[in-house]
Amino acid sequence: MRRYWSYSRKVACLDGWVILFAVGAGGTLAWLSVARYLSYNTGMLDLGNMAQAIWSATQGEPLVFTVDSGNLSRLAFHVEIAYLLLAPLYALWPSPMFLLILQAGLYAAGSFPVYSLGQRHLGHRWSARCIVLCYLLYPVAQTSVLFDLHGDTLAMPLLLFALEALDRDASGWYSVWLVLSLSCKAYVGVPVSVLGVTLWLSGRRRTGAFTAILGALWLIVAMIVVRPLFAGIDGGPAEATASGYLQVYFGELASLLVEPGALVPRLLTGFIVFLPSLWLTRKAMVWLLPALSVGLPALAAGGAVTAYDYRFHHYALVVPFVVFASIRGAEVLRARKPGTWVLDVLMQTSIVGLCSLLLVDTPLSPYYWASPPGWGRDVWAYGITARDGVKDAWLADSVPDGEPAMASFFLAAHLTNRSLLFLPQPRQEWQKRDVHVLIEERLRGVEHVVLDALFDYTPPSTIPRLDPFAGRVSLWPTTGPGHPQPVPGGVFFDRAAIAAMLRNPDFVLLDARDGLLYFGRRSVASDGIALFQTARLVPKSVLRVQVRFSDSLGLVSADCVPLSGRRYRLEYEWVALRALGPDSPYFAVSRIGGVDDARFVHLPSLALYPVASWSPARVVHERFDIEVPRDVSPGTYQLSVAWYDGSQPYAGLTDTRSRLGDEVTVCDLWVE
Repeated sequence: MRRYWSYSRKVACLDGWVILFAVGAGGTLAWLSVARYLSYNTGMLDLGNMAQAIWSATQGEPLVFTVDSGNLSRLAFHVEIAYLLLAPLYALWPSPMFLLILQAGLYAAGSFPVYSLGQRHLGHRWSARCIVLCYLLYPVAQTSVLFDLHGDTLAMPLLLFALEALDRDASGWYSVWLVLSLSCKAYVGVPVSVLGVTLWLSGRRRTGAFTAILGALWLIVAMIVVRPLFAGIDGGPAEATASGYLQVYFGELASLLVEPGALVPRLLTGFIVFLPSLWLTRKAMVWLLPALSVGLPALAAGGAVTAYDYRFHHYALVVPFVVFASIRGAEVLRARKPGTWVLDVLMQTSIVGLCSLLLVDTPLSPYYWASPPGWGRDVWAYGITARDGVKDAWLADSVPDGEPAMASFFLAAHLTNRSLLFLPQPRQEWQKRDVHVLIEERLRGVEHVVLDALFDYTPPSTIPRLDPFAGRVSLWPTTGPGHPQPVPGGVFFDRAAIAAMLRNPDFVLLDARDGLLYFGRRSVASDGIALFQTARLVPKSVLRVQVRFSDSLGLVSADCVPLSGRRYRLEYEWVALRALGPDSPYFAVSRIGGVDDARFVHLPSLALYPVASWSPARVVHERFDIEVPRDVSPGTYQLSVAWYDGSQPYAGLTDTRSRLGDEVTVCDLWVE
């Protein structure tokens, strides 16, 4: 096996076609990643957490971010020391978009060591270029780049630089790239250690021993020394301890062996991870050992975090070794089939390209252009809506920079540059906590709360009824880029938090725009600035139902009272036309006619007195204040109202797909 290392060390790594491939792939993934962020489909987990941690480093803190119990360092979790190196650059452009672009650019730069390796060992330019395409198009490489920011995704190209330096006996550079790779995440030490064993078996015993010891030593120091050092006096959350870490990711491993069907999706994912490369790697299986050392545990993951989905970033560390093994396999075929080995390289490139086309949401895929739910230009993927632009401007105007806050899951990712940033929902071991109690605890440290009453995201994989081919073999995958973490979504995602805030005596609703809600402390709010919200039963019989919304709800009366400036007080009386229960998740929205994104969610009947608790023939009176947005031109507008079914996946868009009956005009508004 030693003859592999006898090739010339001097091979140019720059090539016009490779540069074109790298710029095209890196630019496309950067553009898609930023589009997903701007469309508010990138949440606080994980991009927001990483951005907050890196921002904290610009303030002199050790990668601090907010967890359920408060602030904690990333060094108590995955030990991503490499993030400290990003902090000076982040200070120049303190936006999560910078991190997404940087990650895509680093991934594209991995093309150059791949080309150098291919040229050195295959001696054929187009074969080396094809191997570069295999790297750039490899499905789990692309999905890792598209899934937020993660240390193992950053380590992917760094490991390729390390392998290329090793290949040309540049021991100094090999050590530098290896240390940088290890600094990206604690468990990078696992495939590095196995790489060392593989090198030792191949005859490079001194280098192999150095690599194996370095990887193992880093893993031990990171898990046993660094993590406990930054976990705090109380030890932090469960995953901040070594045993808790394993429990979070592998706590239900035994159930995989007894639970019917549990292995099937993991086997399918295993095929997606490894099958595209097997045409070449089957001839050099020993070099897949480092890839298997990280790929197999990811496939077995099952606990509080079930991360076997191929879209997760955990498979990024598979890619460098798959690419390296592909080059080794092509080298073997070159020796055995001198006249036809190039066809094998072309075959693998075609297989990888086909898998990318079918499994990754990029413009190369027909799914991108068809845009089924969660793919392509759909609102749950890369589709940027007018409301997303409203969110940008509204957050900038409403939430002061840098101050502690609590924010809705997707809004929070746009508010990361602050010392404390809670989510309103519990996570992991806090799942059983009462939301009201949890919010009370978190409010002690924050001054600003931002929630979304029209939460406009639903994981596509949870709604097979959207599949146009439901009931038979489907052409539409239900995965998409979306958000593979367990975010239930749906328009009511923030409802419990909204109810808790409306009932909290220390906070008041200060601003509302198109379902976006900003709460501030009552002690700092000016008199008369709060938006009044209430709902109650009234002791009177129904005289006459003016409008029926399907067979469920009726409008008894409506009134609109002008207040100061652009403020109005809306009063509605409703009646349930039949017995309503938990299967009646309805909510009302008033809207200014002819104005985009000027909707007013009826918070009293959404959160304070939801329709699921209404009794038939009992009149419910709701009264709440609205303020017409400043960008609405003076004039007379019609105010309309309608009810919507919140169980429908696109309910946040409040269109005909979720509307009950018709929208009706209730009054005219004169806007000064």
